[in-house]
Amino acid sequence: MIRSRIFKLSEFGVPVLAAVAVAGCGGSNAVKSTGTESLPSESKLGSESKLGSESDPVESTPAEPSSEPSFAEPGHAEPRFRVPIPKHRPSAGSAEAPVTMQIFSDFECPFCKHVGPTVKQLREDYGERLRIVWRHLPMPFHRHASLAAEAAHEVFSQAGDEKFWAYHDVLFANQHALERTHLEQYARQVGGIDIKKLQAALDRHRHRSVLEHDLAAMEATGAPMGTPAFFVNGRLVLGAQPISEFRAAVDQALASKSTSEEGN
Repeated sequence: MIRSRIFKLSEFGVPVLAAVAVAGCGGSNAVKSTGTESLPSESKLGSESKLGSESDPVESTPAEPSSEPSFAEPGHAEPRFRVPIPKHRPSAGSAEAPVTMQIFSDFECPFCKHVGPTVKQLREDYGERLRIVWRHLPMPFHRHASLAAEAAHEVFSQAGDEKFWAYHDVLFANQHALERTHLEQYARQVGGIDIKKLQAALDRHRHRSVLEHDLAAMEATGAPMGTPAFFVNGRLVLGAQPISEFRAAVDQALASKSTSEEGN
């Protein structure tokens, strides 16, 4: 069952706080020092279960996993990763924005909390040119991260993006208090949430399939398994990097988009 696939893994994992292996197009590895928590290879979820009632259509056709899942844009040495965007994920910004940044994150990860102000600043700086899409990647060694992700997705399911981001902020502000009673308390705090429906969703693990889908999407990229991980129009920015790293990725994506449009 997917429940055991997520929670049983806690016996394996330990945080890797400094170094993660970054896979390139050719499969060679280079090590970069980043603010991340990464998932040991033994701890990746298997494929034995498909529990969950939600279908998960995507906005673009998923690429089939391969030994070389990334690709390089002309003129850029860095690989780009194919990360299809599901339709039913929390987001901020216009769906027509030229740049989309997908965030794979964990509500119990300290680095994910640390990078929050950077993401908010990027939203202010780029406005409607940048869309943010949230993806769930709870690490198995974080006891409360999976249930917090399920609760956050139920808030989104009930009340949409605005309430999700409000709940997101409360979860990170109270990162060391994520027991189930706290999750329900925070839902009352943001307001507009049917608590009985939230409780039923957590009891039945209604959104567990969403977590599984996001983990599978991350695995399919071939990128390092760690949080936070950002894909900016496919370019990977791993960890709680300085804002200059994110601006470089967004500016490069905007320039590539502009060049592409001029060539048409």
